[in-house]
Amino acid sequence: MDIPANKPDGLLSVRHHNLRSRAFAQRIAQPKHFGFLQANVSRFSSSAGQHPHKNAQTPVSYCAITTKICTTTSIFLNQEKLMMMDHFADGALMVDGDKDHLVVLFSSRVASRRKNFDFLDATKDMRQQRLFLRTGPTDLFFHDGVPGLSQDMNETADFLRFVVGRISPSRVTFTGHSSGGYAAIVLGHMLGVDDIHVVSPVTYLNAKLGADPDGGELWEGVYDDISHHFEETGKDPAFLSCHDIIRRHPNRVQLLRQFVVATSPVDLNHAEHVAGFPHVQTGVYQRGRHVTLAAITLRDGTLLHGLNGDLDTLKKETFQPFVRSNYPAFGDYDPEALRV
Repeated sequence: MDIPANKPDGLLSVRHHNLRSRAFAQRIAQPKHFGFLQANVSRFSSSAGQHPHKNAQTPVSYCAITTKICTTTSIFLNQEKLMMMDHFADGALMVDGDKDHLVVLFSSRVASRRKNFDFLDATKDMRQQRLFLRTGPTDLFFHDGVPGLSQDMNETADFLRFVVGRISPSRVTFTGHSSGGYAAIVLGHMLGVDDIHVVSPVTYLNAKLGADPDGGELWEGVYDDISHHFEETGKDPAFLSCHDIIRRHPNRVQLLRQFVVATSPVDLNHAEHVAGFPHVQTGVYQRGRHVTLAAITLRDGTLLHGLNGDLDTLKKETFQPFVRSNYPAFGDYDPEALRV
């Protein structure tokens, strides 16, 4: 995975990034943070600014961080599985594993409101290094950052670049469910990770951006908070659409695999929004619901197959082309199909 230098492309202005970097560096460079790195931080790059991972470049802000990192690793016993865990920020948790493959797992709205982490128990047997992230309780889809760690999407991206640079994995995988799927897609393409696996992802934050505006909201008013947030902050409207983010960062991700439910118009509408890109594979389940599909894909092994499988092999696996018109329209499906 290559992490390129930041460019003033509208998503992250280098000038604005430098203006805020001191405050950001001071906030994240606390002794309680980054125990999982087991190292002291001085300069994270050479004088040429080269990122230690595949000659990519390190964001300027991290070159200025000088702090001693303390180990805050805890031991968590869960169903007879001993895991070394570091809950280094309110919204961030690292589980120690094979650092050659980093898996970042973004939590959904429900988990974030409950201050839980999606997938924590379900991935307890995975050997990879795992980073769990959740956002705040409001419907801002990670645009308010990760509690205790970052304040917006750009700062979260910077933090992830830093983690990748320190761990230096050969493969980086992002995954998420619902709003966590949105974060995985956006941040995954901003960073250029190797592969992304999402379940019932949210791919746009304004119902009018979807092909079916009447069936594009997960629930009434879900986009109210994010609409007001973008109006008040003047953030780049490209963030409202995963399609626009992918177009802005082409050929950065080798594989984006999404799973949706045939009986959920919302799932189908959001899947259609990104299905046309050549690196996107779409798997459609005939039964289930938006809120239950993640559990189904974990129970049948589908999601873990993607996270654990060899990437070259995964890319060769075939999926039926996704055609939205092959599935029922809003309100035109059998309620019995929702029962799982």
